[in-house]
Amino acid sequence: MVKVWRKDGAEIVNMESGAFYAASEVCGVNSIWLGFVSDCLVKETWDDWHVSLDEMAEITASVCQQTVYSLFEELADIAG
Repeated sequence: MVKVWRKDGAEIVNMESGAFYAASEVCGVNSIWLGFVSDCLVKETWDDWHVSLDEMAEITASVCQQTVYSLFEELADIAG
């Protein structure tokens, strides 16, 4: 699958969020997906960077938490 997309000119392939957004649409809910790059396919071989993903996961969780807090603050302001 990745080879087909690369042949078509794709430089980035997000293989996780498609089903998430499809389910959100079917359920009629707004959604946002936040994540981080955990591996790289720049050359012809797969490179998982051989790094610990703990720090990236913590940062992503923090961004998600801040986003949710901001959304709730906006909703509170609108509800007045």
